[in-house]
Amino acid sequence: MDANEVERFIKGLVKKHDKDFSIGLKYKSNNGKVRKRHGRFMQLKEGFELVLYNAEKETEGRYLLDRIVDIKKR
Repeated sequence: MDANEVERFIKGLVKKHDKDFSIGLKYKSNNGKVRKRHGRFMQLKEGFELVLYNAEKETEGRYLLDRIVDIKKR
C-alpha cells in the first residue's frame, strides 16, 4: 500500500467511527523486516504519520504512512 491509500483508509474510518476504533497493521522496520503492530487510533499527523496507543504496554507508537505494508480495522 502507498501512503495515499493508507491515509484515505484512515480518513474513512475517522468519518465513520470518529476516533473510537482500533487498527492492526503490518509495518516495515528500519532493517527491512515486516512487524505486526496494533493499537487504538489517536491521530493522523499532517498526512505522513499515524499515532496509535497500545493499552497493554501503555505506550504510544508512531508509524510513517509510507512504511505501512497492510492495514485493517480491529
